[in-house]
Amino acid sequence: PLFVGGPQIGYFFPGLTYEIGLKGPHRNVVGATSAPFPGYMLIGRGATFAWTLTSAGSDIIDTFAETLCGGSKTKYLYKGKCLKMGTVKAGTLSIGGKSIPATFRTTVHGPVQGYAKTRCEPAAAAKHHNKPAFTGAACKSKLVALSQKRSSYGRDTVDQLYNQALTDGSVKSFSDYKKAAALTPQTFNSFYADDAHIGFYTSGRLPLRKANSTGDLPIDGRGNYEWTGFLPASKHAQGEDPANGLIVNWNNKPAKDYPASDERWDEAPVQRVQMLLAELNRNQKNTLATVTGAMNAAATNDVRAVVFQPVLRDMLAKGTSPSARDTQMVALLQQWHDQGGTRLDLNNDGKIDAPGAAIMDTAFTQMARSALCPRMTTSICNLMNDVIAPIWQAPPGGQYGGWHQYMLKDFKTILGQKVKQKYSTRYCGGGSAKKCAALMWDAIDAAGDTLASTQGPDPANWHSDATKEEIEFGPVSLITMRYTNRPSGIQQVLSYAPVLKK
Repeated sequence: PLFVGGPQIGYFFPGLTYEIGLKGPHRNVVGATSAPFPGYMLIGRGATFAWTLTSAGSDIIDTFAETLCGGSKTKYLYKGKCLKMGTVKAGTLSIGGKSIPATFRTTVHGPVQGYAKTRCEPAAAAKHHNKPAFTGAACKSKLVALSQKRSSYGRDTVDQLYNQALTDGSVKSFSDYKKAAALTPQTFNSFYADDAHIGFYTSGRLPLRKANSTGDLPIDGRGNYEWTGFLPASKHAQGEDPANGLIVNWNNKPAKDYPASDERWDEAPVQRVQMLLAELNRNQKNTLATVTGAMNAAATNDVRAVVFQPVLRDMLAKGTSPSARDTQMVALLQQWHDQGGTRLDLNNDGKIDAPGAAIMDTAFTQMARSALCPRMTTSICNLMNDVIAPIWQAPPGGQYGGWHQYMLKDFKTILGQKVKQKYSTRYCGGGSAKKCAALMWDAIDAAGDTLASTQGPDPANWHSDATKEEIEFGPVSLITMRYTNRPSGIQQVLSYAPVLKK
């Protein structure tokens, strides 16, 4: 086994984690931990195995719509009774030089996030949308309180039982490791390796919901649609010794049909983990150096260049370039893809070397809005970008989310390429490849005008500013470093060799 891994926790100065070794009657481990942990390892290795973890983002939170009663905003119906909300005092806020007490309300489901009005629908439509509450011909819009239920609430410190088991020597095999990982209510993708096996297990206290309550939208909080239990450990996403020899994860969905949290709008066919896979697949046989190299390369690549560009190229081929300059721009985009899609500044002049990066950076917002907004309307597009999913989580961000994910699936559908779970609506150009291609060429042409006005007429001389995406170390920006999208400050690189007997 070749093992490269670590959680992506951000860059801090001084660091939040430190390396430590523990050796005693029941402990023989080396790894990384942080000050609040009572002698337990976050990630590390024992005498016979190694482990690491990263955030999974599974769905452990639901919003419940509480029916208000008694003419009050602080009383609500639950199982036939009108209950009074609890009150939590959360200190004070300083507003305009004045100290204001900060309090919030709670229900049986959790803290109240705010209030909303219900939407009335005809009974048939309500049944179709699985909305049993607040419907009917005589329905009137009502004010409801929205409270949030989290399955790990009140169990956060139980998380340390997982770390304790890994540190105290009780884990002897991958089977033991899964049992340890199952102890935490938090959602982690956890990875294991010993001298002969590799494996992963996705943890979390995953609620089981009633058949007519998916958790994607607010749930009627009057008591008839409560969680029915929690997914047993045996049904969590997990695996050992896959046939292709690879376990690769970068906060992506760990398994088919596995539920993502409600705040993740990026479970799409373009994910940054594909950059890791692309790098690993360059080699017929990987070594510890090539696996580490794959991690380093993916950390400086642009997922739009690596994964999205080939489909964009196919779409542009359905239209006509407005000018020779625009044709050159698209050729530079393809060259960027062919050379790995890197955002490196190798000559240290403060500019990203590849002109394709400047072209994609400048054109992408207009491409995305032209592709999706006409169908969604401007107001919904703005809501998507401002609240739900940014058009592009640009460096020094993690490139996790972005509209390239939706665009790729839509473009492939319009082009007649193979697509899993097609969208019900075709967006770009109303579903016409010719119209969509024209919109993309227009966005590229506009980007060319912008870049030419600031960097001259030759696209080969255009560059994005590398200094703008340098990483700043928190909490106070005392030092910076070049952009890298990789595990931060806490990482393992190791392999196993057979024990040589004398």
